[in-house]
Amino acid sequence: MQHSPPLTTLSPRSSFRAVPDCLVYTGDPDLRVRLEDLLRSRARVHGVTSPVALERSLEQMSPVVLLLDLRNDATLELLREVRRKWVDPVVIALAPDSLEPALRDRSLDLFGFESPDGGDARLESLLHRAFEHVHLRMENEQWRAQTLRPTAPGSSYARPAASSSAWLPLRDISRAFRHFENIETLLQNIVETIASQLVLGRVGVFARSRDNAAYRLRAGWKCLEETKTLEYAETDPLVEWMKLHAQLISRLTLDHEADASLRMDLGQALHRFGAEVILPLHGANGILGWLFLGKRITGVPFDALDLQEFTSIAEHVSSTLEKAFLYEELAVQKTLLETLFHAMPTGIVAVGVGGSIQYVNRAAGQMLALPSETLLNRPLSELRGRLGSAVQRALRETDHLGKFEWADPVTRHAYLIQIRKLFHMNESAGTLALIEDVTTSRVLEEKQKQLERAISAADLVDKMSHELRNPLVAIKTFTQLLPERHADPEFYREFGELVVKEVDRLNRLTDHINSIFYRNEVALNHLDVLSLVQRAWKLVLEDPAAQRVRMETLTEDKLPTIFGDEDALVECLTHVLQSMVSSVAGQQDAFVSLTARPHGGIGESPGVTIRIRSNLRASAGSSDPEESLSLRRALDLRTVRQTILNHNGRLNLESSEDESAITILLPSTPQEALS
Repeated sequence: MQHSPPLTTLSPRSSFRAVPDCLVYTGDPDLRVRLEDLLRSRARVHGVTSPVALERSLEQMSPVVLLLDLRNDATLELLREVRRKWVDPVVIALAPDSLEPALRDRSLDLFGFESPDGGDARLESLLHRAFEHVHLRMENEQWRAQTLRPTAPGSSYARPAASSSAWLPLRDISRAFRHFENIETLLQNIVETIASQLVLGRVGVFARSRDNAAYRLRAGWKCLEETKTLEYAETDPLVEWMKLHAQLISRLTLDHEADASLRMDLGQALHRFGAEVILPLHGANGILGWLFLGKRITGVPFDALDLQEFTSIAEHVSSTLEKAFLYEELAVQKTLLETLFHAMPTGIVAVGVGGSIQYVNRAAGQMLALPSETLLNRPLSELRGRLGSAVQRALRETDHLGKFEWADPVTRHAYLIQIRKLFHMNESAGTLALIEDVTTSRVLEEKQKQLERAISAADLVDKMSHELRNPLVAIKTFTQLLPERHADPEFYREFGELVVKEVDRLNRLTDHINSIFYRNEVALNHLDVLSLVQRAWKLVLEDPAAQRVRMETLTEDKLPTIFGDEDALVECLTHVLQSMVSSVAGQQDAFVSLTARPHGGIGESPGVTIRIRSNLRASAGSSDPEESLSLRRALDLRTVRQTILNHNGRLNLESSEDESAITILLPSTPQEALS
């Protein structure tokens, strides 16, 4: 493909200087690439490697600068053949110094010659003079033609009352405006239909493609071979001129252009395509391309009415091409999205406003045990099965907006179903269900909980060894004294009381451990934080030791309600307060303070923060508040931690040289609380 150079600056008259063409005849690819790089900003380079291609290019582009690589002996004879047939090409020979005597033959009419292995500066200077020579020759031809014209430039011409041709209605051509799914087929049908209906010898369309920003021939009817190799960048002078003027280019109107330079450049563009008319195709976002028309097969020239009809055709082609580009872009995006959605493990079911199924991806079809293709445009009732019924209810009832879990009672599979409303232009466009099979994650979570229980149990066993050994040692000691004091009734009484007391102590400890690891499911309700705090303080004050501790409660007037189990949370707060009170009861100026305030919550969800402080000091060498408490209180904190986790809350323990604090964060919305 041939690449056009960068934009040439437009003159005050909005003219442009056409980019000159340069033919390079060589079989050396390295030399061709070198010349293309050298001329990239000056000319449009056309590489040819055969005499037939060279002859065809000279027919279309003359006058043109021709670079001939004469290192092949046959090329010198080809140069003589070129000079016998054409006098217009400006020929520059690339030959070794040994051929210099032969090249001085006047019959060859060479503009100059250079060694192909020489420096680029000399060759570039020679090419610059050659291009100026071609441009000057073309201007002379234009002035000569202007002198011979019977009318002056810019004079008006009479519009015929009717076209001299039997014009066929536009509706006969519009039959080709289809096949949006394939732009190449669409454009080929358009050019063939226009050529057939208008009896034209040549029709072509230049347009961009998705994978190439340059304008190139997308469809053609009997176009020149060289035209198929042309490419025009968006900054090409011809493209810029068509953007600026939004008018057709026609040989019929060229003679009425007063600017001779512009007239010459536009004529060269027509000559390059082998066209009589070039019709720009404009869209909403700029120029889409252009349509060019050749002569009629009958040889009858076009008139002014024909040009008006061509403009109407161009408008219809522009509209069709713009819609085709949009259709192509939407088709590509649809394919990408479908590929992405089908690759997602999450099931997607989209339902329109009318209740029909608009989209089902592959994962949803597998979960529903139904082929996704058979569900499209079907009523929602087609979602059969237990999971399908659950999705139906969720999609039909607005109360299910959000997310919820549903478990299949037969397969025991767990599904997380999220319902979302779809909107378009601020209007409801349907409902979307996202279905996620969370069975594996739930199994892993259960295994993780079991592992955590095992780790906690091992930790507890290590800490409980001393606490369990004390009652057993006491019972063992009394048992060893039994043979000596079996006749002492007071000993029997003390022994019985000790055994009952220590066994009860072991039973309470065992029950407490079981309550940590095997708690019942919580019953969630909206709860008032202040009432929970009051109930907890009431239970704490039943202990006489609590009377010797200064207690404070600071709460804000309007606290959000929290979502949780009332008994579990009261027990949780009671354990924390009792732990704090009993730990500081023997200290001077002992105090326990409880503060409750609203907060942004976990994950920015609303909730309540409860902070309990005391002047309990951390143990020496330890910053862990749990290690500053007795085993029983430490076990209570483990119960607290489990309760908070059951409510999707968070527990933080802090300790310093002056005080210790426990902060509890609880969510207030059902979506964030334990499901």
